[in-house]
Amino acid sequence: MRLIALCLLALLFINAAGCGKVSTDYFPLEKGTSWRYSFEGLSRKGSIAMDADAEEVLDEGKGTVVKWMRSLGEDEDGQSGDRELYVKKSDSGIIAYKRVHPIIGYIETNLNPPQCILKLPVKEGDSWQWEGKIFGMKSTAVFKTEGRERITLAGKSYNSVKITEQCTLDDGRTCSITRWYAAGTGMVKQESKTVIKNEYAEQAEMNLESFSPVKVAK
Repeated sequence: MRLIALCLLALLFINAAGCGKVSTDYFPLEKGTSWRYSFEGLSRKGSIAMDADAEEVLDEGKGTVVKWMRSLGEDEDGQSGDRELYVKKSDSGIIAYKRVHPIIGYIETNLNPPQCILKLPVKEGDSWQWEGKIFGMKSTAVFKTEGRERITLAGKSYNSVKITEQCTLDDGRTCSITRWYAAGTGMVKQESKTVIKNEYAEQAEMNLESFSPVKVAK
């Protein structure tokens, strides 16, 4: 159950080879982009590597596959990881279409309907709601752009936008996730809580340690 909770709280980044300028997006989706985070939860800590490692063509446009690999201690082999498929739409935001998670084998799910995780352009006070299915379960999520904050991580300061998410699943699980995104970098911090029957299944924090951008065409 704890592993499923980690899956639902995970999250998101990408990069691409080329020459030109570095992306200023709040969620860079160029193939080849990579992020490295420290991770600490109630019962374990370690690191998470996130990479934009593939592209997929959809009717809605080109999507980017973001892979994240966990290394959370001796009980983790560090080889299993989630994959998430995102499409950037300039008139709406970053849309999640698919998630793959290695719970028993690899479980793949399409988000039906696709889920907006970051509304663009970023505007303080914006809120939006999603209702649909994930991993066969009915779910609802409410997102809100809370405002801007300056945070310092690994000796570097970021002017970031704070996005909150409150979600419920039909198995009785609830989750609360706060993410901070910085222009040109993507997600720099995430705090998450998952509750099952009034008890924490997981409470965790991810903090950016390093970021490797990809230059995009001018």
